[in-house]
Amino acid sequence: MPGTLEILRESDAEHSIRAITNIIGLNAANAQPDEESLERLRGTMAELKLAFPQRRSLNYRTLALNTGLELFYEIAYRYTSGDGAHATLGALIRHIKAEEGSHGYFFGPDIAGMASTLLTVSVAITELIDLAVTGMECGEFAPELRDLKLHWFAIRADLEAKAAEESAE
Repeated sequence: MPGTLEILRESDAEHSIRAITNIIGLNAANAQPDEESLERLRGTMAELKLAFPQRRSLNYRTLALNTGLELFYEIAYRYTSGDGAHATLGALIRHIKAEEGSHGYFFGPDIAGMASTLLTVSVAITELIDLAVTGMECGEFAPELRDLKLHWFAIRADLEAKAAEESAE
């Protein structure tokens, strides 16, 4: 879709401006705010507002539907954003833990869910490379795609079974 990259940049700027605004607001009640850091944040916000005076946002699902990438959206975006980027119930269950007497939101290496994560990544990468070869005129990579699909079909059943076992636990 024409203009998509510019809209993504505008949306990113809007996200940063909102985050900075919230950080500054949260520091308003601080008895000893770090004025130097707050001033840097204000400067960054002013730069973003100057660079992006009219900020639009883009609905990723709409973009995916309009470009034939709905499967990629479901696999690569919706699943991963719900698992870690957004505070969904599933992400909270997966990432809020008690370790050594402390409770908190933990991200980091964790083998829990590895088979389902590998399954998701494998499907997403295969679909993305297939899209590049078939829809973006990258035919020179067709032999690599064929090899990838052969490997994928060889391991898929085992990986799906292991992911199903993880889900049952």
